[in-house]
Amino acid sequence: MGLVANASDINNKVTSENEPIHVYPIPANTQFHIDFKNNEFSDVTYKLVNLESGFTTTIDNQNSINHQISTFDVSLLPTGTYMLIIEENGKSIYTKKMVINHFGV
Repeated sequence: MGLVANASDINNKVTSENEPIHVYPIPANTQFHIDFKNNEFSDVTYKLVNLESGFTTTIDNQNSINHQISTFDVSLLPTGTYMLIIEENGKSIYTKKMVINHFGV
């Protein structure tokens, strides 16, 4: 059995100054957060695509500037694997595979 140094709980936000977007926790239960650093005013759209059914949900469409943390309720979405797509001014700028798992609910 070995030691693990600098480990992080799966539910903790792990950040790096070089990454402008952080999504946590993964897996999400009833909600997840997007920490988004943006240097200019822009139109930002967040989409979740269910990888099993292909169903797409637009979860937010807002104007964004500077640093913001947005919280999204996913309690009504089915458990499964999703692709998070963040679009800025109509262009995809970030994608991340994520899991929604309603454990204990």
